[in-house]
Amino acid sequence: MDILKFEAELEVLRATNSKLIQETAKIATERQWMPFVWGAGFASAVFGIVIALIKVLH
Repeated sequence: MDILKFEAELEVLRATNSKLIQETAKIATERQWMPFVWGAGFASAVFGIVIALIKVLH
């Protein structure tokens, strides 16, 4: 089913986003906090979700 593929892709995106947040937390403790890392992580998650939606809808 397309819905199952979509849910699987969303789960991968959530895992990726979680890893990005963990890496950002590591960087924040090692160096100064870098807002662009959060922005890049959020943007990549949103971009991935949009692509997944487009795949499901077409």
